[in-house]
Amino acid sequence: MGFHGVHRRLQLKGSRGPVHIYDDYAHHPTEVRAALAALRELEPSRLVAVFQPHLYSRTKALATEFGAALAAADETIVLEVYPAREQPVGDLAGVSGLQVAQAAAERAGGRPVWWLPTAELAERTLAGRLDADPHLYGEGTVLVTIGAGDVFRLGEALAAEAPIEGER
Repeated sequence: MGFHGVHRRLQLKGSRGPVHIYDDYAHHPTEVRAALAALRELEPSRLVAVFQPHLYSRTKALATEFGAALAAADETIVLEVYPAREQPVGDLAGVSGLQVAQAAAERAGGRPVWWLPTAELAERTLAGRLDADPHLYGEGTVLVTIGAGDVFRLGEALAAEAPIEGER
């Protein structure tokens, strides 16, 4: 039979052209760092991380650490917080994924960091970039969606809507 991986732990979702799309459930900086390190073992030509913070309280407490972990990617996209059971009120008012994006940008050494708060905006932006720039996102590129929320749907959408070869 053979091992087919674990659901939402570096799970290969598909491809978009030469870009392999993975998903990982990581929602703590240590897990994010481990997922990116594992993907580096594949020796990608470019590693693109799309991160959706999970919970306002965790984002508030760990934004700097998330940014440091995400700085291991060649390019980082950060979405808005997946709220789960929380709302950004009281002590959590003003907490946003933007804080993670800023922390990642501070540590990225000039590598691109994008703040794309909605999955729809991220999908449009990434689809356009992946399809339009085969030199930047060519053979060996790995894109990984990371987070405990619904970010996995973004990777699935990017893989499902891939243009048919020759129709770019």
